[in-house]
Amino acid sequence: AEYDQAGIDFHDAAARVGRLAEAIDVMRQLWSGEPCTFAGEHYRVTDHQIEAVSVPLLIGGNGTRLLRLAARQADIVGFTGFSPTVDGSGVRLERFTSRGLEQRVALVREAAGERFDSLELNALLQRVMGAIHRYYRPALHYCLARPKTTALAAIGGSLVLSGLLVPVIG
Repeated sequence: AEYDQAGIDFHDAAARVGRLAEAIDVMRQLWSGEPCTFAGEHYRVTDHQIEAVSVPLLIGGNGTRLLRLAARQADIVGFTGFSPTVDGSGVRLERFTSRGLEQRVALVREAAGERFDSLELNALLQRVMGAIHRYYRPALHYCLARPKTTALAAIGGSLVLSGLLVPVIG
């Protein structure tokens, strides 16, 4: 839907991730403060320079190619729990489970290698429900006490929080 709204063709995953990989190369060169010249399949920049900036890069998604790229290039890896269908007309939810999240984190761990411990892991919460159910309290406290997103697997329906703001974060 967002591709249609932006007037951009929804290419296959390999093309989308390839375009993102090039964009990251360009951004990193520009952020260095040095003159940037880049000629790739998707982007061309000639002798452009900006003031050096330090920007943490968050790459989020759920597909294997994208998460491998994020593991190698991002400072923050985000997990959405869902992927677009091949034609982009809908979403696939088969990884929208605790087990699915565990598998995605394992993929990132493998692809990141030694840099995994320096990554920040992020989960896009898909739903925040009202009153906290006593079943979720221990799992939420477990999650909040650990810095890595794998703890979200304890909830049983990952990427969903249940509760009032104070009990959920306190």
